[in-house]
Amino acid sequence: MLPNLDDDARRCPRRRLERFTNNQLAGCNDASDDVVDGPKDVADMAPVRVAAWTQAPSDTQARITVHATQPGRARLFVRRGGVWTSLGSGGSLSPGELRRGPQLLLEGRDIIRDPARWDGSLRVDLRVEAKGRAAKDSVRFRVAPVLFQNHLMPLQRVFVASRVGPLDDDAESEGTPVPKIDQHERPIGTRTFAALSVQGRAEYLDEYRTALHEGSNGVGLQLLPTMNDDRWIQDFYEPGYVSMPAPGGTRTR
Repeated sequence: MLPNLDDDARRCPRRRLERFTNNQLAGCNDASDDVVDGPKDVADMAPVRVAAWTQAPSDTQARITVHATQPGRARLFVRRGGVWTSLGSGGSLSPGELRRGPQLLLEGRDIIRDPARWDGSLRVDLRVEAKGRAAKDSVRFRVAPVLFQNHLMPLQRVFVASRVGPLDDDAESEGTPVPKIDQHERPIGTRTFAALSVQGRAEYLDEYRTALHEGSNGVGLQLLPTMNDDRWIQDFYEPGYVSMPAPGGTRTR
């Protein structure tokens, strides 16, 4: 199953990221609340099937729970009254739901960070009591590990820092003198140099985008917002993906 850490609800900021801490940005995802955010969010969760017990007595008691070696790694939802209702790490199922066969979803709330503490394993338990007898069944899931891309994979999109200061004002460029003349040996000042830098960067991006489309079968170029105008995007951004079996094939996020 997938860790549900994307943003189908479009709640996360995409501009002026410097206003937020790394923890705030990392905590902004679909699993941060107990709401199912539409069909795309449903597709990111694992369905849990419970066979209908059409003859369930009216005094039947049933409880379903999810377990992990660390708390807060998964959440259960049940379909009630046409909406998905959170059960948290566990909750009760009514006799009526048992007769119909309850609709359930299991949401992964985190990635595997330290396999020694949690390897992504989850166990869902269902316990049913009726007429003085009890029965229990379990099913195991595992959260898909994050895989990083490598340079032998087909190229689909290139990411580039979107906003870099025209003077690249960082620790490496501090003290770098502004040239006194241009290519025609005419005087050049700081403002002119900055304007030429902006123009040159725009021309570079246009040429880069054209080259990608012409030489790489339509590969796209996407500009990513950065914090503090940091142009070294690979220092803080590395693409990764997770996959799980899904109807019609594999679902990858």
